[in-house]
Amino acid sequence: VLASQARAIAAAMGFSSPYEVDAVGRRGEFQRRLLASKIAEDEQAECFISDRSVEDVLTYYAMHDPVNIEEAMIDQTREAFNRYTHVFLCPIGAVFNPGEDPARLKNRAYHRIFQELCYSWVRKFQSFSGDVRLYTLAMESLEERVAYVRQVAGI
Repeated sequence: VLASQARAIAAAMGFSSPYEVDAVGRRGEFQRRLLASKIAEDEQAECFISDRSVEDVLTYYAMHDPVNIEEAMIDQTREAFNRYTHVFLCPIGAVFNPGEDPARLKNRAYHRIFQELCYSWVRKFQSFSGDVRLYTLAMESLEERVAYVRQVAGI
């Protein structure tokens, strides 16, 4: 869902792709809009499963526009994270598939940094809520990961 939100936000900003916002230095505005959209989407649902979470958005922001990130955004993300009950992260050692998108960074080290920052946010935010459980999806196949999420979530 976040990928379609990202495309819609980029379009609302006058771009044909989310990758174009970086070229004109508007990553901060884009990430703020994307986080607000993700938080609003999560708040509207009584129960949800998403392949992207608020700490993902914060991590991308921190990696791509650290100069413009605001402390209030970190606090806002932490508050939104409190709605989560389970977080599933897929370690790069188990799965590394940057896909075919030519604009997407394929550097493995970049993705490792993203992963470590995500884990770090989750652990930090867990210390505030305590109710969020972290799971590692070390299975290579998507079908196995989906089955595991369904089993844990009871669906």
